Amino acid sequence: MHPDSAFHHPDPIVTPTGERIFMACAITIVLVGLPAALAAVFCFVVPLLGSAWVH
Repeated sequence: MHPDSAFHHPDPIVTPTGERIFMACAITIVLVGLPAALAAVFCFVVPLLGSAWVH
């Protein structure tokens, strides 16, 4: 018997449904929330900083 024979047919990894839902929500929050936060910074904070330089 070959010593690496156990690695040729590994058991499939079964992720629980709760973890799948959690990861889907986390990915959605990052993909939607991060651009929204950056847009808010550029729309509201950067103009405030720019007006402080002008006056």
